[in-house]
Amino acid sequence: MADEGVVISYQEFIKQSRQYVKKVENYCRKEYGLGTHERFWYDQQTGEITFIDKDIVTIRAKFQDIGSLHLPTKSWLWAWDNNNTLRRNKEKMWTVKAFGEKNGFKFLTEPMLKKVSEKEGRRLAAMAIFVLQAEGGYMFSVDDGLIVYLALFEIQKVDSGGR
Repeated sequence: MADEGVVISYQEFIKQSRQYVKKVENYCRKEYGLGTHERFWYDQQTGEITFIDKDIVTIRAKFQDIGSLHLPTKSWLWAWDNNNTLRRNKEKMWTVKAFGEKNGFKFLTEPMLKKVSEKEGRRLAAMAIFVLQAEGGYMFSVDDGLIVYLALFEIQKVDSGGR
């Protein structure tokens, strides 16, 4: 986890977040092929996401919901304030909110943000991934114009017999 006790400037926070996410994205792409799988299965009940190729589970990870961006209204909702997200799938997000409070970053502490672009949504997710020191991140779209952002933990390859 990024050190919650340290106060950091906005510019330094953006810089460190970008560097960290670039590093984990490159690693996840190289090591796990993240972003190349045919499909995935996101299971709120287990808090696990699986990535599937040719009907075989190849990657498994634990996740924490970061937040969601509703494209038609350009509104961002942090997972810690989303009543549709199970508690266990957002419990680490309180750390992100606390980090925002400590550093005076209102955008990390306001439950809903307005006028958020897709680029800004990715930036907010990157900040959360950095604060949590997650092993990776993933985003996916839902039919109604909603993009869901996840922080990934305990990423592991599954042998070819894994289903």
